[in-house]
Amino acid sequence: MSITTEDEPLYRPAHPEDSATFRFLARINAETGLSLKSYDDLYNWSTANIDSFWSAVWDTTNIIGYKGDHVVDTAATPPLNPAWFAVILIHAIPQVEDRSDWLPDWISWDTFLDEGRACKLGRTDSGEIEWVRDSFNTPLWILFSSGTTGKPK
Repeated sequence: MSITTEDEPLYRPAHPEDSATFRFLARINAETGLSLKSYDDLYNWSTANIDSFWSAVWDTTNIIGYKGDHVVDTAATPPLNPAWFAVILIHAIPQVEDRSDWLPDWISWDTFLDEGRACKLGRTDSGEIEWVRDSFNTPLWILFSSGTTGKPK
């Protein structure tokens, strides 16, 4: 199935200018001096300025850790699979402490912590939390984006 410009969006917010996307667009405009006006403008800028875009995503989402000054080698083509955030160090545990979207059928946070304590996961021999900053390429979780392929899958 091909998607045409006549296809209606699955969702249209009542006030798109109040959405996180448009707040992000405003931030990009303020930081770069650009005058992006639409999602398409932001998309086009993001694909032409991949390193700046993902650096801004890092800053906007308040990831806890050291970002460093390298995002990606923009001269490398995708088949070369260039390194992303080559010098970053992130804390895994603080990233998951915000449980505002915790679903009711999930185990409780306290149960989750108790199970981890019982297994001594991420703990030193004395029982203290062992904070580890690791590289960007260390698996932590997977973020999904439908990207440019159209409707989410």
